[in-house]
Amino acid sequence: MRSAVLLLALFTPAAPAMADTPYAPQMPVSLRRSVDHEVSRLTLRSAQTATAKTQRRGWVRRHPVATAALVGGGSGFLIGYLPGDDGVFYDYTAGFNGLVVGGIGAGAAVAVVGVVRALRR
Repeated sequence: MRSAVLLLALFTPAAPAMADTPYAPQMPVSLRRSVDHEVSRLTLRSAQTATAKTQRRGWVRRHPVATAALVGGGSGFLIGYLPGDDGVFYDYTAGFNGLVVGGIGAGAAVAVVGVVRALRR
């Protein structure tokens, strides 16, 4: 909407009554100055949003603990489930073995992320 108003102001001819006044030559200069100001302001804003978009981080980098829990839990579940009923805890079913080892894997992965984050500070 602003650009439409700005273009309308740029291409609207001056009124004949203003052409006779001594202020007529100053009007295009101030109008040009305001157009330059708006263009520089809009250019600066678009440059700032482009910079902000390139600095956006992915989900994995924003949530390292959740990522570690998902990866550790998934891999632990597979380690406990795939051997079947004769796996880690031979008294229980494969599903229970997967859940137990998956929980251990998730907890261990979260603990590793916690230690790494504490050492980085």
